[in-house]
Parts: sequence; structure tokens; C-alpha cells
Amino acid sequence: MPGGFPHRRRSHLPDPHTCRTRTPPCTPSTRWRPAGYDLLLVPGGTITADTLRLREAAVHTVLAFTVAGRPVAFTVDGRPVAAICHGPWLPAEAGVAYGKRLTSYPSVRTDLANAGATWTDEPLVTDDADGWRLVTSRNPDDLEHFLRGVDAALRTRSEAVGSR
Repeated sequence: MPGGFPHRRRSHLPDPHTCRTRTPPCTPSTRWRPAGYDLLLVPGGTITADTLRLREAAVHTVLAFTVAGRPVAFTVDGRPVAAICHGPWLPAEAGVAYGKRLTSYPSVRTDLANAGATWTDEPLVTDDADGWRLVTSRNPDDLEHFLRGVDAALRTRSEAVGSR
């Protein structure tokens, strides 16, 4: 993107090596706080997305940012969540896709509909329902649209924070 992002960039999901076989299920580290991040980016890819949605630590990470579609922690100040390709599986698994309009790789459509989301076949879908922004794209061919959507979400967030 020309000019890049003017915001601090950090990403975090719990280390998968710490979550392999622990009982009880592991939860995200207490060392990170959602308020320290501008955006939650959920990666795509069939194997990556499927692996993430099966890891309770990743589901707990999404829940730390959004609970039952109501803004808490990460989303309370309008911080966006972005997912591409098979990535929307994770918000669906966490139960926060309900009531959202989104897109994804076509094979994920039924899973998202079963999670209560409205699926549409568009290169970029942005939904602000329930007080938090979800930015989604279908696949890597839509990456340019996705990055524009992420950039717009971050710029909107920056303007909103700056106007306070």
C-alpha cells in the first residue's frame, strides 16, 4: 500500500507449541492485552484456519476481542477484526460471526451460514454490526481489496481515536 500504515503494527496469537496437549485447555497468555493492538488479523489458508479454529487458545483470543457479538475489550473502541479466505472459520467457531454479513472462500459458506452469518460473494465485505468492524475477503486474488479494507478500517479507527 502506498504510504503504508501510520499505526503501530503488532500481531499475537498464543504460541501453538504451548497449547498442544495441555489439560485443561490452554488459554491465551496473561502477558498481552487486546487494548494494545489496533487490529486482529485472522489469516487464511485451509490448514492454517482449520488448525486455528481447533485451538482453544485461538478461540479464546477472538473471545477476548469480541464476546457473543457484543463489543468488549478489543472492539469496544471500534478496533477492527479482519479475516481472509478460510479465516472467518475462527470468528464462527468463537460464536461472534452471528448476525454479521461477510465473505470467505466459497467452501466455508455453509459453515458461516450455520454460524448465523450472512455470506455474500464479493471481493470485500465490511460489517459494523454490533459495534465492531469485521473486514473479510474471499481469497488471495482479492488481496488488494482486502488490504484497502484493512487500511480504511485502521484509518477510520485512527480518526475516531484522534477526535476524542
